[in-house]
Amino acid sequence: MQMPIKVEWRQLAVVVEHEAKMKRLCASFAISLHEHLESEIKRAGNVKHFSHAERFDVLLVYTQLVQFLQESGHSKHFHSVVELYTSVLSSVYSSELRKLVAAFEAPNFERDLNAIIALVNNEHAFCSRFFFPPLATSPGGDSATPSPNVSVNASVSASASVSASVSAVSVDGKGGRQGTVSPTLTVTDMESGNTSMTEDADAEQSHTEQRRRQQLQQVIATIFADASESVNAMLDVAYHQEPKNATLAYIFIDQLALQLPQVVFVKQLVGTALVAVKRLHDTFTRETADQIRAQSTRKKEDGILHWVATFSDFVDGIESKVMETTRRKLIDKMYEEVLKAVLDRIESAKKNSKHANILLFENYHSLYGEIDTAERGSRKELPLCSSCCGRVTLFSHLDNTEPFELTSTHPSLAAISLVLPILPS
Repeated sequence: MQMPIKVEWRQLAVVVEHEAKMKRLCASFAISLHEHLESEIKRAGNVKHFSHAERFDVLLVYTQLVQFLQESGHSKHFHSVVELYTSVLSSVYSSELRKLVAAFEAPNFERDLNAIIALVNNEHAFCSRFFFPPLATSPGGDSATPSPNVSVNASVSASASVSASVSAVSVDGKGGRQGTVSPTLTVTDMESGNTSMTEDADAEQSHTEQRRRQQLQQVIATIFADASESVNAMLDVAYHQEPKNATLAYIFIDQLALQLPQVVFVKQLVGTALVAVKRLHDTFTRETADQIRAQSTRKKEDGILHWVATFSDFVDGIESKVMETTRRKLIDKMYEEVLKAVLDRIESAKKNSKHANILLFENYHSLYGEIDTAERGSRKELPLCSSCCGRVTLFSHLDNTEPFELTSTHPSLAAISLVLPILPS
């Protein structure tokens, strides 16, 4: 059916009969192939007997036959095979993701998320090769379409031996010449026509490749329809096990996004996870600040407050994971919100203290040391100090109502004009 024969031969009875016979044979073969492929997909999709790698090996031997269905006018069988594969694998991966979420522990978030991304990448590579391979190309790198250079060279040779001008002459009944029309067919015209044909072929190939990419994306999105929900469930579990995990997960996912994954679905998965974990991070920051500001149930408060004594530990727990992050401003903003809440807590605590000025002195002085410890631990100047620590006040006279200037060699506290006067109790 694919053999090139002369156009006039196609009208011969023997050719017509043979062509019809071959079409019936191809149709019958396509049906049988379709049934066999569906059977193999169901068999290979049984996770009890085949791993993902083994499934790929079993099915890849049929790659050329799958392309036969797609390109020989039996597209309905091809789409049926794709739909069956999508349905079978969607169930397989949904089951795997449910098991992954059920056994999830917060310390394993990075490992499990990378495992999901690896599943998507491997399945994408298989489907791209099995169902939607790149269009065939010629050895020179162009699409496998008839090369226009052959016809152009032949035309040049013909035009060299035969005059390119053809005179069309109309003669009247008396032998007189009524008129002459001399259309000229030049090599340039032929080259232009071949260029137009090439451009049309390139445009068609580009359209076909784009359609295949869209179909591939749809297949992957359907197979991993539960992936985004599973990642969000893992984030929720991590947050409830330890709220600080939201910030750590946010930094990790942000770094994944910066790696510019090639698979479109992975980009979408990481982007959706980034939005979800950003909400959890904001919730963590807000709830931490609210918790710090909450009034104590004790009537009298004295000594160093809990969050003052543990502020450097809070910073160290974050910095140990995020020192290289590009989201430095976001993390520093969180520190600022927490530190503002700590300062507000100190101010509210003095209302329940018998010795308000002593409480202020002890807590501000201790907080100064905590900030210095946090900066030493992270080996960097925390921007939060310059914006918040103007309120850190050392009192030279407990009954003095005037603020004084603090000078220090500490880079963040040097020459800060303190603006928090001591009001008499």
